Amino acid sequence: MPDSGGMAGAKLDTVAIPTTLLIDPHGEDIGRLVVATRWDSPEMADFLKEVIELSKEVSL
Repeated sequence: MPDSGGMAGAKLDTVAIPTTLLIDPHGEDIGRLVVATRWDSPEMADFLKEVIELSKEVSL
């Protein structure tokens, strides 16, 4: 969804486009990536799997 007024960017304290936020099940910002990336790369898939597993451990 476009943020033409920049309100979301300001509220989320982003500094550049593109910025991807990793949000845990509690709505907490647990990571940011401020760069274009290949989300379908094997390295990114492995990274996201690890983040999900760590998030599950912390949520217990």
